[in-house]
This record gives sequence, structure tokens and C-alpha cells, in this order.
Amino acid sequence: MSCFDAAFRIGLIGHGASLTTRRGPLLVYRTHVRLKGPAMAKNTGKGYREGEVRDRSQVYNPVAKRWTKRDAETGEFMDVKEDREPFKGVRKEH
Repeated sequence: MSCFDAAFRIGLIGHGASLTTRRGPLLVYRTHVRLKGPAMAKNTGKGYREGEVRDRSQVYNPVAKRWTKRDAETGEFMDVKEDREPFKGVRKEH
């Protein structure tokens, strides 16, 4: 158990707290502490992105005919693309 997890469990920090470390911001959740790194891919200015957006995936919904972005860790649906094109830099589920 990390010191942040222990601090959360004894009530020194609350749910949804954000702490900063040398490696980046930490987000504190109800049951665990997770290091939140940059999730974004880098824009190139040429109509595509370098790299992949981490911890995200997208799936095509044939009923709505739209792409839906999903959090890979929790499975929660996050966003629906309105222009019917896939999200840039987000991996596709098959």
C-alpha cells in the first residue's frame, strides 16, 4: 500500500483529491490511487496524430452509426463522435 493510499484510507485526503508528484499528478479514487500520465497523442498539424491515446478505445455503434470512445480501465463510455468519423489516435476495438 502506498503512502497516498494509506492517507486516503485513514481520511487525511478525500475522494477525488489531486496530488502532484515528480512524475505527474495523482488522482485519488475511492479504492485506489493512480498516476495520471498524459493520455493525449501529439498533433502533427497534418491531419493525423503521432502515437496513441492511452487507456482509451473506440467502438462503432451500427445502430446509431457513430463511434463511441470508451475508458479501457473502467469500460465506461465517455464520448460519442457526432461527425461519424472515428476519433483520431484512439485504438479501435474489434
